[in-house]
Order: sequence, then structure tokens, then C-alpha cells
Amino acid sequence: MEEKKRKRLTAKRKFEIYLEAKQPEAKIGEILRREGIHLNDLKEIEELVECGALGALKSRGPGRGLRRKIDPLEYDALKRELKEKEKAMSDLMVEYTLLKKSDRLGSKGVYPEPGLGEEQSAKRSLGRSRKPSAGD
Repeated sequence: MEEKKRKRLTAKRKFEIYLEAKQPEAKIGEILRREGIHLNDLKEIEELVECGALGALKSRGPGRGLRRKIDPLEYDALKRELKEKEKAMSDLMVEYTLLKKSDRLGSKGVYPEPGLGEEQSAKRSLGRSRKPSAGD
């Protein structure tokens, strides 16, 4: 006695079997014999269809669009652009901090000399602005 080779079912055909089996007056045994599948196969198809439907409905909920696949080259380009922007932002923060310190020192009458560190420049400026005392 030869066994029939089980044919591979496409996704579309599985879905058609699912719809047919869900009809109110469907004869499940007849469908299983005709398609050459077992009851467990039908249950697996039902689970897959229902999980797929739930997944699709979840992804399209309020505020969620369908997610599109991102091209790896586009992703790498976006990562590079982000790094460049982060570096530029960091440089701007350093410049802003230096300008802020410069303004603060300028309001105290302390002006940095070119080529000196901030502390040395501040000490020299403070030293010049000091009035000579009677003991000097």
C-alpha cells in the first residue's frame, strides 16, 4: 500500500482551507481528506491565520503606521549624520562655555591674554589692576 505524497500548501491555499473550515455547515472530515491533511494541520493553520491577523491589527493601531523596512545603506548614512551632528553640538557647547566664561571674566575686569591658560591670564589681570600699597 503506497502512501500519497503530501503536497505543499501555499499560504493562499491554507487561507482558503481556513475560510472553508470556518463556514457554519462545513464538513471538516471531508475537507481534511480532500486536502490530504490532518486535524492537527488544520488547527496549526487556524492558529497561524489568527496570530497573523492579530499582529497586523496591532501594527495598525492608533498612532502606528505600517513599519517599512529600512535600507542598510540608508541606516548607515543616518548614523553617520547623527554622529556628525552630535560632534557639531559638542563643539558648539564648548564654544558657548568658553564665551560664557570670557564674558564673566570681562564683567569682572579680567581680560585673558592670548596664549595663556585661563587661570594664569586671570591672575595676571588681577595683579595689574591692584593698586600699589604703602609697603610696595
